[in-house]
Amino acid sequence: MINEFFDKIWAEKVKSVGELIQSDKYRTEGLIILCCYIGSISYERYIMSNSITKDRDAYKKILLNYSGLDLYQNFDLLFFYIWPESEYNNHNSYNYFRRNNYENYRKIKQVIEKKFVPKKNINSQNRFIAEKEILNLIDTATINNVKINEMKDKLELFSVSEIFYRYYRCGGVHKGDILIDLNLFLTISIDQMLQTIRNILANLKEECVSNSKWPWEL
Repeated sequence: MINEFFDKIWAEKVKSVGELIQSDKYRTEGLIILCCYIGSISYERYIMSNSITKDRDAYKKILLNYSGLDLYQNFDLLFFYIWPESEYNNHNSYNYFRRNNYENYRKIKQVIEKKFVPKKNINSQNRFIAEKEILNLIDTATINNVKINEMKDKLELFSVSEIFYRYYRCGGVHKGDILIDLNLFLTISIDQMLQTIRNILANLKEECVSNSKWPWEL
């Protein structure tokens, strides 16, 4: 039954969505469905098992734990730099960076720019930085009023997994479109998105079969 769940039911879904994404006419619709499918898998794995209660946390965790792609945990320099002008500037999750006229944000940005590159010099080769490297940089910089033990959760707001959830999943579910800021060129390629859901299902299936449990029983 578990094998059939993955090899027939989910495999057929992924095949169909792959055909949509590969077509020019229905690519956006295919991307929306793919994002919803990842949400469905994260719901089955984490929400139904009562191990996580928030959809956002479950979605990001399925990307980080099952996709097998390191890119989702990377810090996105471009998103960090343009965040004040993005639609998520006023989102409550980013209150820490908006506090006191963006004081914390400006201090951290100054340190990051000095170590890496300014916005105008960002390209596909230097845009993504390992989260650990950013944390170490902030730790050694000893920025006033910035506590390193608070930083991990805060910096995850600028991770690739966060962008995937906010711009792809939330855009598709709530507005029927993949919301990509004009300054945010495609973070994740079509091939990487298809690889993501295939890897998630393959890795989750392996865990389920080895434990003789459904995703919501793990």
